[in-house]
Amino acid sequence: MTLPAGETEYQETHNGITIKGFSYTESDIKQSAQGIVDICFDASGQSDFKDFIASLSETGFKGSSFALSNIKDWQVGEGEAGGWG
Repeated sequence: MTLPAGETEYQETHNGITIKGFSYTESDIKQSAQGIVDICFDASGQSDFKDFIASLSETGFKGSSFALSNIKDWQVGEGEAGGWG
């Protein structure tokens, strides 16, 4: 997933460690929202899992339900950071 670059607000290096801060416009965030949602809910992983569960019916296995977990605030941040990383 490619997200907007944003505008660099600061960049500093301390003891060999570089830190950066970026700002994003509302348009940048709207453009990247679906990608962040896909990361948080692991859309591709869920699709693969559903296909796997569906394939089990061929083996005689019964029962194929699962529930989505509640998304926590930090997961949204991780999804966002992963997309921009």
